[in-house]
Amino acid sequence: MIWFICLFLVVLILVRTAYLLSKRNEKFKSVKVFFYIILSAFLIYFPVFCKELSLSGAVVGDIINTMQMVTLDASFMDSYSVIYESIKISIIANAYILILGLLHILVPVSAIVTAYDCIVNFLSYLRVDIINLKSKDVYVFSDMNNSSIKLALDISEKMNHNVEFVFANCVEDKKIRANLSDKLNYYTVTSDRIDSIYVKLKKSKQAYFFNLSDNSDDNINNTLRLVEKYGNLPMDEQRLIHIYLFSDEKETETIVDSMNKSVLDIKYFDIARVSVYKLFDEYPLYNAINDGCISLLICGMDNIGEETLKAALWLGQLANVKLKINVIDSKAIDKKNELKLNYPEIFCDDYLVNFYQANTNDCSFISILKKYCYDTSYVVVCGENNDENNDENNIGISLYLRRFFLKQNLVAKQFPIIATYISNCEKVDVVKNLKTPELKEEKRISYEIVPFGGANSIYSYDSVMNNPIEKLSINVHLAYEEIFSGTDKIDYMKALQNYNAFEVNKKSNRANAMHIRYKLWMLGLDYTDDQNAEEVDLNEYLNEKTIDELMIAEHDRWMAFLRTEGWETASLEDVEHYKKGGFSNGKHNCSFLKMHPYICPFNELLDRSDALNLPDATKYDKELITMIPLIVKNKAITDANYKIIKRGK
Repeated sequence: MIWFICLFLVVLILVRTAYLLSKRNEKFKSVKVFFYIILSAFLIYFPVFCKELSLSGAVVGDIINTMQMVTLDASFMDSYSVIYESIKISIIANAYILILGLLHILVPVSAIVTAYDCIVNFLSYLRVDIINLKSKDVYVFSDMNNSSIKLALDISEKMNHNVEFVFANCVEDKKIRANLSDKLNYYTVTSDRIDSIYVKLKKSKQAYFFNLSDNSDDNINNTLRLVEKYGNLPMDEQRLIHIYLFSDEKETETIVDSMNKSVLDIKYFDIARVSVYKLFDEYPLYNAINDGCISLLICGMDNIGEETLKAALWLGQLANVKLKINVIDSKAIDKKNELKLNYPEIFCDDYLVNFYQANTNDCSFISILKKYCYDTSYVVVCGENNDENNDENNIGISLYLRRFFLKQNLVAKQFPIIATYISNCEKVDVVKNLKTPELKEEKRISYEIVPFGGANSIYSYDSVMNNPIEKLSINVHLAYEEIFSGTDKIDYMKALQNYNAFEVNKKSNRANAMHIRYKLWMLGLDYTDDQNAEEVDLNEYLNEKTIDELMIAEHDRWMAFLRTEGWETASLEDVEHYKKGGFSNGKHNCSFLKMHPYICPFNELLDRSDALNLPDATKYDKELITMIPLIVKNKAITDANYKIIKRGK
């Protein structure tokens, strides 16, 4: 019976081994295959040794024999007679002999392959050590995939190809290696632990870790390990570490906030948020003002649509400008109820947000457009499933909407901006150049569709490492540190630690930074990184009227931002109750309950401040506005160096 059991187990293991070999990107494939083959060799010989020895003797003898198979020092000819004597069914005995002979070939071959892979991996780590010695900065990626390759290529180009990269968890195929060999200076290691890669730190060297796996959980786990590894270093060394976490999981923000980060630079990238922020910075909402109104249409309320709605609510807070947002989705009622649960006050009387239920391929969609969305000045097509399979549908909807709004008013001086979310980077340029089908190129008319999202725009040096919003976000925080401390002699290290403490701090400062361009628009200004541009003095544009308008706009923006984060208005009675209940640590606002007494009209702020025995809350808005020139130029931590200019120059 033992002969048949062992034969059956060997066959199962060999089938599993064949399946393992067919998998393209299996981690530690050669080691696993070697283990399975060694196990098969042990099992195939075990009945032979049991025939002549005791159980313990058979185990020892079998182990020695298996080791001899690795070194080609074992002979299977002597086992023929034992096998044929023990197995009376000739066809099974022949199969047994065949598998035994096959294993005598596979064992040494798999041993050689495994040894080769181990040596290659060891040499990879040696090459990484060489990078530590000769390279100024080191860029380490958690995986080699389309996203990491795209980002690495762009970084290399921006750095004039004078950088080297390390890809962990790398089981790339030969085609990828061939395509990259003449474009990147890179090394690979097979370890799936990005924190296992040794990086030698010194003042002249920065270390960049990109957790860019296709699996968000892997990215979160790698980030946790990196924080554990580098979080106890001296603060001046921690500042040399930059960790980029890419994740689309909603709980990621909570996990990042729970990390003991100290001053480690951890940048959490939510692809939906980054895509929308980039769109509204490059194609601002104020460019779609028509008759004093921004009328935004959002088609599709998935994660992209939700981020679009939230960002538009606080970006659209401008003096003398009305904001109207219409949302069309096939599950609009359910989506609205979900948003009401999480962000109840975005549906208060301060904002005009309408949800309409319809399929975009249904006649009801056209009826809603004609009845409620005729005045649309900005369209964002998000779709309801933000993946590459939805790109074609988004493009189709965008083209239809362009024709629809043209037909509604053929003599209009201003047609709506139409932006569509595109996941596939290869389609981005195609969408940009969509034109009518005419034989002569000069007669073709552009549909003027703005694509956003996709790897081309998100996984790039400018979006990830040189993003002006991220730079200005830190500078906004530094400005508030000065305002609340009452001195410009702040501890930058401590300020950076405070900035990194919680993601909501970053999000709040980020929203403030994005709105700087919108505030400058109210004055007929903008900012640019063109150092040859003619700079203007912001103070020349500030007077009592413009300062008041900017203060109100800033308060309304702050209030809308908090509401899109789920915060609600707190009455003076509420403040007294949660203070007594110990929910706010004695503060007037309560982050635990997400309640704030200053979520109120601007003209009520002073009275509320007085009632709470607090300084005039309006002065903080005024001070921030006057510090905008410093925010766009503060190089204490970032290399932000922007000029305030007249719009159009």
